[in-house]
Amino acid sequence: MICSMKNTFFLIGLTLGITAQAQKYKPLSETNSKVRWKYLEHVSDEFNKDKIDEKKWLIQGRNGEFQSRWIGRAPSQFSTENVFIKDGKCIVRTQWDPDFEFSKKLDKASGKKYENITTGALISRKEFQFGYMEIKCKAADAPITSSFWATGKGQELDVFEFFGQHIQPHKIEKRMDNEFLWTIIDWTKKSNRRNWRDHYMLDWRVADDFHVYGCEWSPEYLKFYADGKLLGEINKRKVLASDSAWILVNPMKVWVDSETFPWNGIPTSQHLPADFEIDYIRIWDRDYGIKENITRTTPKKNTSIVQNPPLTNPYSQAFGFEGAFELPKGPDRWFIPNNSKQFISFTKEKSHSGASSLKFETQNGLAHNTVIFAPFGSVQIPSGTYELTMKVWIDESNTLSEIQPVLEEPYLQIKPIKLSKTQKGKWITVKQTFSRMKNSGTKDRVRLIFKPSNTTKRGLVYIDDIRIQTRNSVNYATPPKVTTQANEKAFSFEGPFELDRGTDRWYIPNNARDYYSFTKEKSIKGSTSLKFSCENGLDNPAVIFAPFGSTNIQAGMHELSMKVWIAPSNTLNQFQITLEDPYLQTAPINLSKAKKGEWITIKHTFNRNKASNIKDRIRLVIQTNDVSDKALIYFDDIKIKAI
Repeated sequence: MICSMKNTFFLIGLTLGITAQAQKYKPLSETNSKVRWKYLEHVSDEFNKDKIDEKKWLIQGRNGEFQSRWIGRAPSQFSTENVFIKDGKCIVRTQWDPDFEFSKKLDKASGKKYENITTGALISRKEFQFGYMEIKCKAADAPITSSFWATGKGQELDVFEFFGQHIQPHKIEKRMDNEFLWTIIDWTKKSNRRNWRDHYMLDWRVADDFHVYGCEWSPEYLKFYADGKLLGEINKRKVLASDSAWILVNPMKVWVDSETFPWNGIPTSQHLPADFEIDYIRIWDRDYGIKENITRTTPKKNTSIVQNPPLTNPYSQAFGFEGAFELPKGPDRWFIPNNSKQFISFTKEKSHSGASSLKFETQNGLAHNTVIFAPFGSVQIPSGTYELTMKVWIDESNTLSEIQPVLEEPYLQIKPIKLSKTQKGKWITVKQTFSRMKNSGTKDRVRLIFKPSNTTKRGLVYIDDIRIQTRNSVNYATPPKVTTQANEKAFSFEGPFELDRGTDRWYIPNNARDYYSFTKEKSIKGSTSLKFSCENGLDNPAVIFAPFGSTNIQAGMHELSMKVWIAPSNTLNQFQITLEDPYLQTAPINLSKAKKGEWITIKHTFNRNKASNIKDRIRLVIQTNDVSDKALIYFDDIKIKAI
């Protein structure tokens, strides 16, 4: 009996402890609210450890990695030395550092030179979608920004950009050191108005003491707070009424940083160092009436992926119409021609899974074909017999009788999907079979066509979860032998080819561009290879990143192989390959005994415990101690195969 009572008290205590932990934090403005806020640990931090949790946060520039490829606003440049923990607070320091190794390139936005001043930036590695952002902080007391903001695909929300100490007389007179400035930026360039901006004057200098600042981001509005009191708000209706787009719909990463704003004056050595001090960052979400808040960049779970693969693994979110995800073009990554945009849109009104679906709507029929195109390279299937399936929700008033799917490379017009006899007012599955005589080309994709002859009056249909699955005995449990299908050319460094960004589609950080280049001097396959060269060793690690989504492998043992040509004078003794999503640092590849002066094959085995996620890619890393003097090596024809 005593034992039983002890167990009972233990369980009660455990339950109370869990409940207390779940309710430990609440937005300051919501202290007396009955709203059930869920604390998002993956994008929040109390900064009570000895150092920054770099599994949760990216210190901008660490290992040559720059989010959004941004090294800072000239003349200042981000330095990893300027972000650290001190006395239980995150410090983002700005300092006068003329001996720092600044980029030799000019700032693309301003044309200014990077010099004298270093700052810092901290970015969450994961995302959240809708919720309450709160920070307790004190701005840097200098002519420098202290900012709290977030970015997603095609969108930016600057909760505030404090300027701790103005040096221009007219701004000092207006007490602009007290200004709370917020901005929404539309990076899709589809709106007539790129920026929405407003400001409020606080009762204090932002650099004098710690205060709590908050922003609630909902699907319909933004509300801004200081010390728990509402400062103001902006809503979707007002934005749309101005013929602009409400672009704050995709998941976002959290940023804190400091920058120079040259139009406000540039700090001198007398102003610095100065610290932006952050006590905590807390993010919550709640139920906004949307089926699922997306806080991930990985594809939605597909429990039947072995038997019924989605259209293609790197693009699987595209076919559930979720975001943000790394695809080649545009905010939604599907292409909608101008004459179809009034009929086709992406919406959160209804969804079968996730938060979004594709909506087709017309009030008075169609005057022309209405078409939407999936991303280039998003369909990668071998020849064979297949079944195309999709979830549809058909309104009771709908007159649209069919949808025409088409595959593009090679071209195949699939039989129309009939809707006239399907059930209305609920999500149902529609199917159509087809046979393909040839494998997909590198640009293969699906398009959906809605024809004038197929709707006479009102049409309203929602589409979600498009899949193509095999109808024969192909075993998809065996992963593809090459690293990727759509991006195969990337691994022999040829082009042009449909990949995410840039001329060569691989990303070389600024501090590695003196060492890596794409060249036609030597190649084993095609006409181009990757060249690494240096004359006197390295001053910093040299890293190059493959395109997002270009590695797509299952869990298990794999063999990475590549062709290399090593110059006789080379002193590079090893390099390392890292896979990113999920993260795996493979063992270094030793070159000390490799043949020189000819193309050779290097092989390296590794074990992956999990399958690739949507952003998986490789990076090639050369550390400063891997090369002592002169180095010259060419890389070509990289492959990963299951073993």
